[in-house]
Amino acid sequence: MLETDQKSANMTIVERFFDLLEQNKLDEFHQLWHDDVVFEMPYTAPGLKERYVGKPSVVRFFNIFRNSLDKALFNLITIQENHRLNHFIIEGTSDCLTNDGKPYRNRYVWAIELKEDKVKLFREYSNPLIIQAVFGGETALEKIF
Repeated sequence: MLETDQKSANMTIVERFFDLLEQNKLDEFHQLWHDDVVFEMPYTAPGLKERYVGKPSVVRFFNIFRNSLDKALFNLITIQENHRLNHFIIEGTSDCLTNDGKPYRNRYVWAIELKEDKVKLFREYSNPLIIQAVFGGETALEKIF
């Protein structure tokens, strides 16, 4: 595959990743995870783990997260592909609504690495104070996740 074709294919995977999460099509969304995926949140709210390793752990987290939302919209402000074809840095925001009617709006920087056309690394930087304010403190988050 030509480099330009690979770039286009990778960009499609990244955009589809967020589209499926928004649409709550979790079965299709989870097909995009590599079996050895690592999901990291280096600056997360107390009560959440900073690192989830392996597809079952990551699938469980995202099932709980997405099913706690009535509506999920992610605005991808910029998508920058690294010099290596399979690495992306994305700036974005969320405009979500929880099942109990609370707005969840956060700002993000995501780092995504693809391997074999699947998400191998998903690293999320967001504001943990917003997570706590919407989903509850440490005890509440431990119960949810």
